[in-house]
Amino acid sequence: MKYICFPLSGCFIYFVDKMFKLEPCDVLLFRVEGDGILERLEREFVGGFSHAALYLGEALRDYFIFESNMRGASMVSLKSEKGRLVEVMRPEISFAQKKLVISKAIELASEETSFYDYPVIFLSCIPRVLKMKFPFLPIPVKYCRDTLVMCAEGVAECYWRAFIPILPTNVVPLPVDFRTSPILKSVYEGRIMEDIVA
Repeated sequence: MKYICFPLSGCFIYFVDKMFKLEPCDVLLFRVEGDGILERLEREFVGGFSHAALYLGEALRDYFIFESNMRGASMVSLKSEKGRLVEVMRPEISFAQKKLVISKAIELASEETSFYDYPVIFLSCIPRVLKMKFPFLPIPVKYCRDTLVMCAEGVAECYWRAFIPILPTNVVPLPVDFRTSPILKSVYEGRIMEDIVA
């Protein structure tokens, strides 16, 4: 298994009104855009966020994020997200903790069993969202961590493996949950407009 080393360096991204610098371990929350039925449901039921990713840093002359999507847990170029509207959540953790989170993200993306967690959507996410919207309904909500990860679950798992309590481990994480994390603060919201520059 080959690992890529990510030095703890930031990258600049031009947003609409000013330049902003991402830092390793920033959590990127992607806003729902559009007015279709699915987008309206996502805004109403899951807080207006469709995806979560973890910024890793620079390596091999590119900038990378960790995410879990239909391909499973993986590291992809941040350039693939150009034009997306994001909210950036910054962790208040030490340099050593950031290094550990990044190493756990690389480890998780390298595991052959880190597939996308389709079952958790039906078994945990949908019941949790329905219970949040309709608390009077007798809907059982259960969650058990395993090797499969969806987007918010993958980001949280990187922190959990580094022994950092970013979110509770007994409830399936949704992207909107990162906004209430005790160790994260919102540092910027905007659209990724230009290519990344060092």
